[in-house]
Amino acid sequence: MECKEIGKYLVSDPEVYHGELTFKGTRVPVETILRAFKRGYDLDKIAKGWCNVPREAVIEAIELATRALVESYEPYDDLSELDGPPTEIFVEVAK
Repeated sequence: MECKEIGKYLVSDPEVYHGELTFKGTRVPVETILRAFKRGYDLDKIAKGWCNVPREAVIEAIELATRALVESYEPYDDLSELDGPPTEIFVEVAK
């Protein structure tokens, strides 16, 4: 597997953090920053906590994650197809 650049600031390099998506030039996983947002951190707090990750890189990660979510969403024509309670992932996102 070779190094893949994703956007301007994100990279997947098999030599860094097991090939997980990280911020270019760092060993900081993108997932770590996105989970910080989930915990309520704002952009300023993230910038202070991970000073080696540029603010623009965090914004790019959020934009790419949003785009991936929107592009993967297929609305249901018939809501009766949604039997049972919401899945765990939707419950986590809603919190």
